[in-house]
Amino acid sequence: MCLLPLGAAALVPAFLYPLFGVMKSSEVAAEYFKNTTLLLMGVICVAASVEKWNLHKRIALRMVMMAGAKPGMLLLCFMCCTTVLSMWLSNTSSTAMVMPIVEAVLQELVNAEEECEVITTAGSTTAEENKPIEKNLFFSLTLQFPG
Repeated sequence: MCLLPLGAAALVPAFLYPLFGVMKSSEVAAEYFKNTTLLLMGVICVAASVEKWNLHKRIALRMVMMAGAKPGMLLLCFMCCTTVLSMWLSNTSSTAMVMPIVEAVLQELVNAEEECEVITTAGSTTAEENKPIEKNLFFSLTLQFPG
């Protein structure tokens, strides 16, 4: 059980070191604002904004439209998406941005598979009701994110 949240506990030295004269406040601030720390904070902000505006789901829709539900083609699309992002971003940030896309595609694949199982167990025999997972996935993503 923690008395302080981890983020607040991480900031305690920033206030206590200058107060007790262990380090100057400028030295403490320099330790907190290293290049890698700022890079990761920026990556987290970009990834959060991608999730907020559902950009990851739109990219996932385009990937599924191109690849279908074939695992090999989906993997190729993920690799291409990460490669394109890596041209302009660091590897860490491109990975952080691709993770929500992967999560959206996997969630839609699971949902589409469950729909197919429900339809199959209900005993439907017509070809129209027994759609493949690929068509169900495309249809559900298109309904969620038109245009």
